[in-house]
Amino acid sequence: MTSLERSNLRNGLMFCAPWLIGLTVFLIYPLVAAFYYSLCDYSVLLPPVFIGLDNYVDLMKDPLFWKSLYNTAYFAVGSVGLGVIMSLTLALFLNSKVKGIALYRTLFF
Repeated sequence: MTSLERSNLRNGLMFCAPWLIGLTVFLIYPLVAAFYYSLCDYSVLLPPVFIGLDNYVDLMKDPLFWKSLYNTAYFAVGSVGLGVIMSLTLALFLNSKVKGIALYRTLFF
Protein backbone atom coordinates (compact mmCIF):
# COMPACT_ATOMS: atom_id res chain seq x y z
CA MET A 1 0.00 0.00 0.00
CA THR A 2 1.24 3.43 -0.83
CA SER A 3 1.13 6.22 1.73
CA LEU A 4 -1.74 7.89 -0.18
CA GLU A 5 -3.81 4.69 -0.07
CA ARG A 6 -3.09 4.27 3.66
CA SER A 7 -4.09 7.88 4.27
CA ASN A 8 -7.33 7.41 2.29
CA LEU A 9 -8.09 4.20 4.18
CA ARG A 10 -7.47 5.87 7.56
CA ASN A 11 -9.62 8.88 6.63
CA GLY A 12 -12.40 6.63 5.35
CA LEU A 13 -12.39 4.57 8.54
CA MET A 14 -12.40 7.69 10.67
CA PHE A 15 -15.45 9.01 8.81
CA CYS A 16 -17.20 5.64 9.16
CA ALA A 17 -16.27 5.14 12.83
CA PRO A 18 -19.15 7.14 14.38
CA TRP A 19 -21.67 5.23 12.30
CA LEU A 20 -20.07 1.87 13.10
CA ILE A 21 -19.96 2.69 16.81
CA GLY A 22 -23.62 3.79 16.73
CA LEU A 23 -24.61 0.65 14.83
CA THR A 24 -22.86 -1.54 17.38
CA VAL A 25 -24.15 0.28 20.47
CA PHE A 26 -27.73 0.89 19.38
CA LEU A 27 -28.50 -2.10 17.13
CA ILE A 28 -26.17 -5.07 17.36
CA TYR A 29 -25.70 -5.16 21.16
CA PRO A 30 -29.43 -4.87 21.95
CA LEU A 31 -30.25 -7.62 19.43
CA VAL A 32 -27.66 -9.98 20.89
CA ALA A 33 -28.69 -9.14 24.48
CA ALA A 34 -32.40 -9.66 23.69
CA PHE A 35 -31.67 -13.04 22.13
CA TYR A 36 -29.57 -14.07 25.14
CA TYR A 37 -32.26 -12.96 27.59
CA SER A 38 -34.89 -14.84 25.60
CA LEU A 39 -32.96 -18.01 26.42
CA CYS A 40 -32.93 -17.21 30.16
CA ASP A 41 -35.29 -17.18 33.09
CA TYR A 42 -34.87 -13.50 33.86
CA SER A 43 -36.14 -11.26 36.61
CA VAL A 44 -35.10 -7.63 36.94
CA LEU A 45 -33.96 -8.12 40.52
CA LEU A 46 -32.10 -11.41 39.98
CA PRO A 47 -29.34 -12.42 37.58
CA PRO A 48 -30.50 -14.31 34.46
CA VAL A 49 -30.51 -18.11 34.62
CA PHE A 50 -29.94 -19.89 31.31
CA ILE A 51 -32.78 -22.33 30.50
CA GLY A 52 -32.26 -22.86 26.78
CA LEU A 53 -35.25 -23.05 24.44
CA ASP A 54 -37.86 -23.62 27.18
CA ASN A 55 -39.30 -20.13 26.72
CA TYR A 56 -39.86 -20.82 23.03
CA VAL A 57 -41.40 -24.22 23.73
CA ASP A 58 -43.83 -22.59 26.17
CA LEU A 59 -44.60 -19.90 23.60
CA MET A 60 -45.49 -22.45 20.93
CA LYS A 61 -47.93 -24.13 23.34
CA ASP A 62 -49.68 -20.87 24.29
CA PRO A 63 -52.96 -20.36 22.38
CA LEU A 64 -52.93 -16.63 23.15
CA PHE A 65 -49.64 -16.28 21.23
CA TRP A 66 -51.16 -17.81 18.10
CA LYS A 67 -54.25 -15.61 18.36
CA SER A 68 -52.05 -12.53 18.79
CA LEU A 69 -49.91 -13.56 15.82
CA TYR A 70 -53.01 -14.04 13.68
CA ASN A 71 -54.46 -10.67 14.73
CA THR A 72 -51.17 -8.90 14.00
CA ALA A 73 -50.85 -10.49 10.55
CA TYR A 74 -54.50 -9.76 9.76
CA PHE A 75 -54.12 -6.10 10.75
CA ALA A 76 -50.83 -5.69 8.87
CA VAL A 77 -52.10 -7.25 5.64
CA GLY A 78 -55.39 -5.38 5.85
CA SER A 79 -53.92 -2.00 6.63
CA VAL A 80 -51.16 -2.25 4.02
CA GLY A 81 -53.57 -3.49 1.35
CA LEU A 82 -56.16 -0.83 2.12
CA GLY A 83 -53.49 1.87 2.27
CA VAL A 84 -52.06 0.90 -1.12
CA ILE A 85 -55.50 0.80 -2.75
CA MET A 86 -56.48 4.20 -1.32
CA SER A 87 -53.14 5.77 -2.24
CA LEU A 88 -53.28 4.53 -5.83
CA THR A 89 -56.90 5.64 -6.19
CA LEU A 90 -56.08 9.15 -4.95
CA ALA A 91 -52.98 9.32 -7.16
CA LEU A 92 -54.98 8.30 -10.22
CA PHE A 93 -57.72 10.79 -9.38
CA LEU A 94 -55.28 13.65 -8.85
CA ASN A 95 -53.54 12.81 -12.14
CA SER A 96 -56.72 12.65 -14.22
CA LYS A 97 -57.91 15.27 -16.70
CA VAL A 98 -61.14 16.39 -15.03
CA LYS A 99 -62.71 19.82 -14.97
CA GLY A 100 -61.71 21.62 -11.76
CA ILE A 101 -58.77 19.30 -10.99
CA ALA A 102 -56.68 22.28 -9.85
CA LEU A 103 -59.18 22.92 -7.05
CA TYR A 104 -59.18 19.24 -6.02
CA ARG A 105 -55.38 19.20 -5.99
CA THR A 106 -55.25 22.39 -3.94
CA LEU A 107 -57.74 21.06 -1.40
CA PHE A 108 -55.91 17.74 -1.19
CA PHE A 109 -52.45 19.19 -0.72
